[in-house]
Amino acid sequence: LTIKVPAGGTGSMRRYVYAEGSADGALSADADGFPQPLDTSTCDLTDGAILDLPPSSAVFLTSVA
Repeated sequence: LTIKVPAGGTGSMRRYVYAEGSADGALSADADGFPQPLDTSTCDLTDGAILDLPPSSAVFLTSVA
């Protein structure tokens, strides 16, 4: 899936993936119990960011720290 946001610009995105039947389907948590991102990457949303969607999963992207 390619995500494009007109005038979205370049930014750092945190990716969270919840996958059914996966050993890491429940993401690791920090000391306060909040989920930790699977990874963080820089992407240009104006040009388009390619997002892999595993089967039976939910993927969340956020620029919020």
